[in-house]
Amino acid sequence: MNTLVARETKFEWRQNSLKFAVSDFRRNWPRWLFCAVLYFATVAFLTAVTGPDPHPRYTPPDPRIFWPVIFLGCIGIQFLAAVALWSVKIDNERITLGHARYVRHYRFKKIAHIGFARSSESCSMLLGLSSGKRVEIFIDTERIQIDELKRHFSFAGISVSDRI
Repeated sequence: MNTLVARETKFEWRQNSLKFAVSDFRRNWPRWLFCAVLYFATVAFLTAVTGPDPHPRYTPPDPRIFWPVIFLGCIGIQFLAAVALWSVKIDNERITLGHARYVRHYRFKKIAHIGFARSSESCSMLLGLSSGKRVEIFIDTERIQIDELKRHFSFAGISVSDRI
């Protein structure tokens, strides 16, 4: 019999992360390629429908200006949303980075070491995964206490230090 275990979120905060937004943007290149093809198909269709000499009462917007502005505006809005909506959630068995479809999960059993770094302006933690990959997460120290995070990770059996 399978039982669902409710995951209790211990820590959660939003953080503006340009680095993660850029990685999401790079990961979605098929979407941008599809939109570019759609743009050129729309321009070709509008040119074929309206012809070189449109009706004088109906002057459609110049597709060479109108559609690129729409296309770049949509990309910009999505990019800014990725920057603004990025979040970090830490529960009893994993760390979740991201929002919506752009979520990455890092399970505690795959984390080899966590190092914390503090400066006068910011605080961050560096996850050292067992695969060798490193992930840096900035911490909102107004809402999250570093000592609580250290205790939580120590109880989970992860090596924790004050230096990255």
